Amino acid sequence: MGNLDKKILGIPRGKVGEVVFKRRNNKIYTGPAPEEYKKTTSVRLIANRGRFAKVTKFSNFVNGNPILKRIWNNTNVHGPDSNLKIFSYNYSSISTNGPSDWTHILPANANLIIENPILNDYSLSFSFQINHSSDMVPEFYVVSLLYFKDPIETSSKKQHLIIMPYEYIDSFPEPISEFNTYKFEDNETSFSMINDYKTIMLFPAIISLNNNTSNPVWAECGGIYIKGTKPDVLPPPTEQQIMKLKKSVSIKYI
Repeated sequence: MGNLDKKILGIPRGKVGEVVFKRRNNKIYTGPAPEEYKKTTSVRLIANRGRFAKVTKFSNFVNGNPILKRIWNNTNVHGPDSNLKIFSYNYSSISTNGPSDWTHILPANANLIIENPILNDYSLSFSFQINHSSDMVPEFYVVSLLYFKDPIETSSKKQHLIIMPYEYIDSFPEPISEFNTYKFEDNETSFSMINDYKTIMLFPAIISLNNNTSNPVWAECGGIYIKGTKPDVLPPPTEQQIMKLKKSVSIKYI
C-alpha cells in the first residue's frame, strides 16, 4: 500500500492503485505495479518452495549473528554476500529433511571434536578438543546453535525452534589441543522447551578473536544429535570447501 510522508504535500511511496512510486536520490520514479502473485497448484513447485524456505530460514538466522556473518563474508564460498553463501553451502543438507549432521554454521576449517553434549533446563555443556589449532589464541567466542524439531504435541504451531547461545571466553583451563569442558549457564528456564521436542541438534563452533590477524580463525564440526536419532534417509553431503586460514541467547520459532 502506498503512503504519503507528513509534509505539506507529501511524497508518494509504494503502490497507489496500479502505479508504484519509488524514491531514489531525492527523485521520484513511477512504474506499473506488478501483477498479483498467483498461487500455484503444482505439487513439484510447492515442494521446491518448501525446500527453499527451510534453507532460507536457517541461513537468515545464522546470518543474524554479526561474528558468523563477518566470517562468511570473508570466505571464498560461492555467493555475493554472507546470507547467500550460507544458503548455497547448506542447501543440499537442509532442503530435504531440514538441518542435519551435514549442516554447518561456518565453513569447514580446524576440526572441532565434541564429546558428551548435555542439555538440561538451565545449561548446555560439552567436552571439546580442536585439531590443527595453532592459530587459535584467546579471546574465544563460543557459539552453540540448537535446533529443535518434531514437537511432542503434533498439532503445535511451533514445529521448529532455533536457539543460539553465545559467549566470550578469555581462556580455557587446558590448551585447546587437549580436551576441555565448556558449560553455558543462564537462568533456570533458558532451555525449558527441551521436553517439548523429540529431536534436538547441536551445531557448535569456537572462534578465536585474535587481534593479531585480519580475520577470526575457527573450528566447527557440523551437527550433533543431543536428542532423537538421525533419519534413515539423508541427502548426500556436498563437497566442503576447506578454508585456510559477553554472553547472550538469540531464539526464533521458524
